[in-house]
Parts: sequence; C-alpha cells; structure tokens
Amino acid sequence: MRTSWLKKRRDGGPDEASDVDLTSNSMLVDLARARFNEATVEPLVDVVLLGLPYPCWRCGEVSTPIVAMAEPGADLFSEDLVLCDDEELLALAWRYLPAEACERWRVGEVRRRHSRTAGSAYLSNGCASCGALFGAFPLHEELVEAFATEGEGALVELAVVEMPTSSWAEAFESRWS
Repeated sequence: MRTSWLKKRRDGGPDEASDVDLTSNSMLVDLARARFNEATVEPLVDVVLLGLPYPCWRCGEVSTPIVAMAEPGADLFSEDLVLCDDEELLALAWRYLPAEACERWRVGEVRRRHSRTAGSAYLSNGCASCGALFGAFPLHEELVEAFATEGEGALVELAVVEMPTSSWAEAFESRWS
C-alpha cells in the first residue's frame, strides 16, 4: 500500500506528492507492530496439569484423564487444587496439555460425547484406546476414593505448562462461583 501526502511548495506553485511506503516491509509498520505486541503480551504462570490413571469401563485399558490443575508446589489437599470438573476448566487444561504428555500418559481426547446417564452431550475425558466416555460423576468418585486411599500419590503430573496469568486467575477463582 502506498500513500501520497501533499506538500505545499514554498513558492506557491503546484502541490507535489511525497510517497510514503506503508507496506509490511516498512520500518514504521514494523515498529508499530513491535510496540503493539509488547503492549499486549500477557505475563505467564506455571501450572501443573494433573491426571488420574483410570481403567476404561468398555475396553479395560488404563488411560489418564485430566482431573485437576495447581501451581507447582501447591498443597493438593487444600484450596490450591483446581478440579477440572466443569467444561470450561477441562477445556482450559486440554488446550495447554502438550501432545507429548498425551502420548506418554495415555490421555484420551477431550471432546463432546453423549452420555446416556446425563441424557445430553458434554465435554468429557475419554479412553485413549477406544474413545469411550469417562463420565464426570464416576471420575470424580474415583478421584475422591484415590485421594482417600493413596493421597497425593494417586495423581500423575501430566505436564507443567505456561498459562496466561489471567486464564489461571479466572480458573482459580471459578472454584468459588
């Protein structure tokens, strides 16, 4: 894109055009982009994504669904633990979970599945082998039982990821709403 700016000649003669290059290669545009990006970069916070080894009701294979998030070093038996027990929190954890962690820990795809028990479809964990729904209620009951019998050792640290501070703050505060 080129733009012409008119300059008035000092002698009162006809106006002359001055071309200014506003293409993507322009130093001015590059500087504006850099300043904009600096202003919009959000600080990041480390978040631990946690899973629970869980046998599939359909095929019997063990997968590791995403069940919680916490800051590194957090006390998992306190209010520091954020359970992925609603769609927004599960979607947030899934968005940041690296593919390598999915493969290593056999984390099944998080997607919408229909539940006959609930009578509707909702975002859920699933089996890494057959894709079967891991229902929110049975998974939560398994988590409570695992905590009671095995303590913090029941959970697997799937990954430590960097998350925008505002996303983590929203997730952390959502426990109270």
